[in-house]
Amino acid sequence: MTGADQSGSGALYISHLEIRRFSQLRARSLDLSPGLNVIVGSNESGKSTIKSFIEYEIFGEVGEHVKEDEKAGSLRLVLGEHSLEIDR
Repeated sequence: MTGADQSGSGALYISHLEIRRFSQLRARSLDLSPGLNVIVGSNESGKSTIKSFIEYEIFGEVGEHVKEDEKAGSLRLVLGEHSLEIDR
């Protein structure tokens, strides 16, 4: 065995982010692929906010720095032929 399955057939991965509003981000959509995805941007462009959004969508909690009325979006998880969309 040479490492993790990168085909997406046996690995759980996030395929899509739909950020309606979260902290300073508004109306952002991001498609992701199986395997490694890299988010690149300048300082204060929202990279850490995207990470916090993913944590919020999966776990339902986020730090106190994001107000309750600034949290809305969805995330799609894929495992083989099955998918699950979380909308908060």
